[in-house]
Amino acid sequence: MSKKEILHRRVDVEWLRDLRRKEDDSKVRDRIMAVIMEAEGYERREIARLLGASRTSVWRWIKRFAESGVEGFWDEERPGRPSKISDFSILIFFQQSLSSEN
Repeated sequence: MSKKEILHRRVDVEWLRDLRRKEDDSKVRDRIMAVIMEAEGYERREIARLLGASRTSVWRWIKRFAESGVEGFWDEERPGRPSKISDFSILIFFQQSLSSEN
């Protein structure tokens, strides 16, 4: 089990790899991978190139991890207008769409 330190936070690389394998969101997987690569000694410029992200994004992901731990991988809820459609209405719509295809 290799443990490294990123900006004064200990990192268990194997645990992060396992977390990455289980994650469905590709954005979160990229953020986790950036931290893993940083812990393995990659330069941030190289991390950005390999992940297809900007250096600023990679810097921000690593900073968020250093400040918030694994919670920093996920985006916070953003303010905005609440949906006018209820979850129930969405469910009914999808059920009707699926039944009309058959």
